Amino acid sequence: MTLKELCNELSISEATGKNWLRLGKVKADLSDSIEPSFSKEYVASIKNAIASGRIQALNSRRNKKFVSGSFFYSSYVPKDCDCLPKIKDLSDYLTSNDIILSKAQVCCILAYYAMQLFSDALGESRRDEDVKEIVEELAFSYQLIDKHSDKLSITDSIGSIVDIDKTTYDTVYLSSYIDILKDLTEHHPYLVSHSLRYEPGVDTLGLLYMSLRDIGSRKNAGSYYTPTDIVRKSINNLHIGSCYEDNDPNNDASFKDASKDLTILDPCCGSGNFLIQLPDDIECQNIYGCDIDPICVCIARIGLALRYGAAYIPVIKKNIRCGNFLSDKTCDLFEDESFAPDYIIGNPPWGYDFGQSECKLYKEKYKTACGRSVESFAIFTEKALLTLKKGGKLSFVLPEAALTVKIHKALRKLIISCCNITYLAYLGNVFSNVACPCVILQLLKTGDSINTKGMIVEDLSGSKASWECSSSFAINSNRKVSADSLSFYCNDEEYSILEAMHSSDRVYLKDNAIFALGIVTGSNERFIIDRIDGARGNSIGRRTPLSSYDINDSNNIDHKYANIPDGYEVVLKGSDISRYHISVPDRFIKFDPQSFQQVADEDVYRQPEKLVYRFINKDLIFAYDKDGMVSLNSCNILIPKLPRLDIKYILAVLNSSPAGFYYKKSFNSVKVLRSHLEQIPIPVVSKDEQAKIIELVDRIMDLQMHDPPISCADAHFDITNMSEYEELDRLIASAYGLSSSQYGCIHGKIMYES
Repeated sequence: MTLKELCNELSISEATGKNWLRLGKVKADLSDSIEPSFSKEYVASIKNAIASGRIQALNSRRNKKFVSGSFFYSSYVPKDCDCLPKIKDLSDYLTSNDIILSKAQVCCILAYYAMQLFSDALGESRRDEDVKEIVEELAFSYQLIDKHSDKLSITDSIGSIVDIDKTTYDTVYLSSYIDILKDLTEHHPYLVSHSLRYEPGVDTLGLLYMSLRDIGSRKNAGSYYTPTDIVRKSINNLHIGSCYEDNDPNNDASFKDASKDLTILDPCCGSGNFLIQLPDDIECQNIYGCDIDPICVCIARIGLALRYGAAYIPVIKKNIRCGNFLSDKTCDLFEDESFAPDYIIGNPPWGYDFGQSECKLYKEKYKTACGRSVESFAIFTEKALLTLKKGGKLSFVLPEAALTVKIHKALRKLIISCCNITYLAYLGNVFSNVACPCVILQLLKTGDSINTKGMIVEDLSGSKASWECSSSFAINSNRKVSADSLSFYCNDEEYSILEAMHSSDRVYLKDNAIFALGIVTGSNERFIIDRIDGARGNSIGRRTPLSSYDINDSNNIDHKYANIPDGYEVVLKGSDISRYHISVPDRFIKFDPQSFQQVADEDVYRQPEKLVYRFINKDLIFAYDKDGMVSLNSCNILIPKLPRLDIKYILAVLNSSPAGFYYKKSFNSVKVLRSHLEQIPIPVVSKDEQAKIIELVDRIMDLQMHDPPISCADAHFDITNMSEYEELDRLIASAYGLSSSQYGCIHGKIMYES
């Protein structure tokens, strides 16, 4: 196998593979080729070592393809559900006994508890033949998962599983179900010992399926099941019950009764949680859904049957299909040539692991698949907008990155070309064990360019308890919108301030600065040591001047009390940086750029003047370095090249509350990206004005050097309380031309949100 093939097997980039090869994390075990080659046996051993935990390389990364084991998703259903502690007991039992269930066992357990739910919800109606059949389909749905090697071919209705003669059905399928149930009862009786009752609006079987299913397969499929609180919020803000018959949201005559005529589709319905949360007046025959997981399809059908009753099972089976929304024609999938739903809802898969044939197909089919990789949520959104009726609405839960990250620009271009955003909720991290901020994005398909007037924006990034007092606002004007980024973090007053900060006498760092990343060694154990002197506990984090270091001819900066081995030097990290100050670093590096995974040119680090800043932070935090220090990747580098503007003036601007306000309201990111800094407007001022500002910068830096040592973590120390800082901040606000009321708004927001 080539290096590229090995990287595909491990789901890592070729750049990462090359670094691992250079650092010895993987080794070419075949020597009959000029290029590094790997035997299939060696690659299999690496995969097994990662899966077993002997190698932690991928388990510590965002790529969790090789993570395995069951996982309990407690936030999926409301906390007061009767099923929650019972299913958690089952999950804990699997974890404590190190049990990985087969697909057949998972389906058997699901069918067992499905019949319990039918007994509780329907009473004697549970004996209905349709009920019996739909539960049996769930018991055997695992048969379809491995029936085809190509995921694209799983498109048949799940009902086809029982289209066999009665004798074969009784002797093969039913007997196998009975055998599996007997085996579970004998070896793991606890798994079938609970009593579950039907709770309206609670996806009990979905939670059970997640808890029984291997976590690795969920992540590989991009399956992040949406908490019910988020599902309900997404649906409630659609105001289903009325829909526009034309494109004029102000035309009261354009509404029609949704419960009778309107169709609703979840194209990636999973276990059906979005569908069972729909308003009570939505008729069953108007609800549609599809998914490629046959087990999920069976669970979704059962959830709707529990809600609407056994009599609706034939309709439910017709409308909830096992199929691929991306590759199948929806008119074929639902056997309706004119199928065009009024609403499309759901949470499309994120980061789905498509095969090569699928990627090729989707690149030919979808505009949003134009990049190097095919992002599943982007092409799902594109297909949904193509399928949706004109005047219809879409409500998807998506990663916030869809609105801002460069690789998703094609999706944003599509959205602003034919839709209005009617509602946008910033959710923060709502998925358990997944660090990925999310949004609820609701679109009205108009066929025209976007108009932001009337758009509702809500911040739900806090706990659910804080939702009632969450920040929300309406946009009352048609703002300038670009596909480069869809940023709606600010209300109308705040937006007017951002617009005021962009005047004719502004310059930008784009094409006027050198940006550099900090070092990624690839092996910190090999290249980095911590301070080892006895005074470490007393000096780390103190605001000690860098004059405490002796600088030798080789640019090594050694603390005069530290016993630093030859060849090492100070290395900065993000936590060493505060506004206008670099604390005494406590880590040292053997600077060997040829061996590092990521490193800038040494000349950049050794510049006589440069700015360093925290990369991971929700605020802008910059300091000034004149000592030529190197830094790790949590501390990045900026060298401004703006004509007639001093580097310390740029430092003051970037550390100011107006710049911080612009950063938060434009990007709201926890990573300070180069693209963010390049967009911040920098006011041009005279040399005299700069001199006054630089004098205050020097004063602030000097005060932090020589004041009594204060810990950086000391909550009582706040640079913004210094009179010099306040004076400096007001000078920067004046340079931006901000009024006292505008500055008051900025200052209040920055103080409130910090």
